[in-house]
Amino acid sequence: IIIIIIIMATESNSSSDDSKLTFRTITAAEVDRCSELESISFPPDEAASLQSLQYRQKEASPFFMAAFYKDDDDSDKLIGFCNGTKCFAFTHDTMSVRFQS
Repeated sequence: IIIIIIIMATESNSSSDDSKLTFRTITAAEVDRCSELESISFPPDEAASLQSLQYRQKEASPFFMAAFYKDDDDSDKLIGFCNGTKCFAFTHDTMSVRFQS
């Protein structure tokens, strides 16, 4: 079972151009931005902690993807992310511990 959670920021340019949108796995340096998006998308008691997101990026990086929007200045802005986990059964605990195959 693979569970995916998607977060998208609402601050991206309203006149979007799909050719400016790209997806890839995130780097460790981009986890802070994911944490910002997480905290504005969920109540404090439901949002993943920075440490949890860092753990997911380190231990399950193939399941941690982000959406990037190319700004007018040609820089990539992280506007959303999705992360998942691999598990036999989905529980609250499976989001904290990596399944070993």
